[in-house]
Amino acid sequence: MPQGAYVVEVAADSAAAKAGIAAGDIITKFSGLEIHEGSDLSDAITAKKVGDEVEVEIFRDGKNTTIKVTLAASPE
Repeated sequence: MPQGAYVVEVAADSAAAKAGIAAGDIITKFSGLEIHEGSDLSDAITAKKVGDEVEVEIFRDGKNTTIKVTLAASPE
């Protein structure tokens, strides 16, 4: 299993959900940056702004897939 940020839950109507990220996915890259753990992903997201479109590489069902995500404000 690759290193990365394990997705435990995806909020309904979130940018992640709209892009197709699902619970059980492992995020291995975010906007070209290697992700080794959850804090890496948090830092990478914080460096971006709402409306930015980024490529996110996920590991699902034994293979890597790259998807585009348009960042949105976190639900309150």
